[in-house]
Amino acid sequence: MNNGKKVVSISRNYFYYKWFWVFISIVLLAAGITGVAYCLSSAEKFAPRAVQGVMDLERYGLESHGTVRLDGEWDMYWMRLLTPEELASREHAAGEKATPIALPEVWNRVLVEGVQPGGSGHATFHLKVMLNGTASDLGLKLPYIRTAYKAWVNGEPVASSGTVGEDILTSKPQYTPNLIRFHHTGGPLDIVIQVSNYHHRLGGIWKPVELGSWSALDSKLRRELAIETLVTGSLLSMGLYHIGLIALRRKEKGSLYFGLFCLLIGIRAFFTGEGVMYYFIPGVNWLTELRIEYVCFYMGVPAMIMFMHSLYPQEVRSGIVRLILALGAGFSAAAFLIPPPWVTYTTPVFQLITLLTSGYLLFSLGRAVLRKRDGALFAAIGAGAYVATVMLDIMYYNQWIKLGEVSAYGLLVCVFMTSFILSAKSAKAYVEVETLSRQMREMNTGLEHKIRERTAELERINRSLERMNDDLARMETSRRHLLSNISHDLGTPMTLIQGYVEALIDGVVSQPDQQQKYLNLNYESL
Repeated sequence: MNNGKKVVSISRNYFYYKWFWVFISIVLLAAGITGVAYCLSSAEKFAPRAVQGVMDLERYGLESHGTVRLDGEWDMYWMRLLTPEELASREHAAGEKATPIALPEVWNRVLVEGVQPGGSGHATFHLKVMLNGTASDLGLKLPYIRTAYKAWVNGEPVASSGTVGEDILTSKPQYTPNLIRFHHTGGPLDIVIQVSNYHHRLGGIWKPVELGSWSALDSKLRRELAIETLVTGSLLSMGLYHIGLIALRRKEKGSLYFGLFCLLIGIRAFFTGEGVMYYFIPGVNWLTELRIEYVCFYMGVPAMIMFMHSLYPQEVRSGIVRLILALGAGFSAAAFLIPPPWVTYTTPVFQLITLLTSGYLLFSLGRAVLRKRDGALFAAIGAGAYVATVMLDIMYYNQWIKLGEVSAYGLLVCVFMTSFILSAKSAKAYVEVETLSRQMREMNTGLEHKIRERTAELERINRSLERMNDDLARMETSRRHLLSNISHDLGTPMTLIQGYVEALIDGVVSQPDQQQKYLNLNYESL
């Protein structure tokens, strides 16, 4: 009995959810790949590059394009902290030879007199930008540079971060991106940046410096910060939501692990990309920021594999989970105990561990898909997207490629997929509850009908018994009347016979003919 309502089975609901989210994931991945490809192709096709410390933008049309990355060959003066005046002096022009470096790039890979200098050191970067003579308000975007810098434009100091020094004692690290506004009255721009690094394994200007009109640069930065804030806020919201679910149902450990994973990666996203945290809270201690970023990375991987283990315990082995958790806890402790710059050398090791863990997770999810586990396809899609972007980030942070800091977007795909898995489990449980409730309502309705039928039948039986009882009572009365009559009828002749017998016994009747008469009377009475 379904009261005329159409019932959709759990498997059919799951089918709808499944293909809807597969479609959404494909659209997201396609949009991301298309966007990245378009940006890369546009940048390679139109953007000019600096050559031998000079970038010619006179025919580029900065007003129409809005912004330009100052990529290409800058002059680098290794282990020298030179001011614009010293660079402009004739003595310097005659005797100092610059080392070309193709920015953005860490100086670890640059050959200085045939030798790679390593991460620790200091240098001065110089670039001359040729512009047309139109007066305008320009902007210069300086990223956070490892690990301290001071910048001049046309001999005027415009920005600084930390304290530039010639050794670890005189330098102070700080990540402070800057968007500088200045008025350009015409002629070339002379950009000088002093950089020192004694606290990180990679040093130098590893992110692009951008030049453009002030309005275009300001709008672009606001757009980028808004997107990253949205992504980060989404991750934090998802994390808090799933952690909140554990308060309602403590058996759902998967929600706790997934919530912790989203929180850790969301917090780390504040320090990567454009560095939203550095714009909102610029005065935070550099080492504190670095340790928070590292701990979130080191504990995010164990949280992810623990979540996958909660979903597919037969495919993701508990021994591997305990090993990754122990490694994450150990590296997190090292992030707090090891001083810089040595603490930064722990990341390449854990990046290798992350790659191995990612490979194991993909292998385990592949087995889960083959075994047709619930939600395995979505977990594989999400994990695949996230692992791919993590690999891009690892290569970017090691300066092997120029495209990076995209793991937050891959994580969004992963979050959508894994959130669907948890939502599908809740939806299936809800549908099962609805089905059971409907069945119970139907059972209750049938039971009430049966009770009414049984009650009516019992009432009929009771009335029948009452009638039978009345009949038995009447029969008992008749029986008593009959016995009374029979006793009366039997009592009268017996009395006569008794009198005759007593007369014969007492000798009242002594004559033989009289005795024969009384005997005949007794016989007739019987």
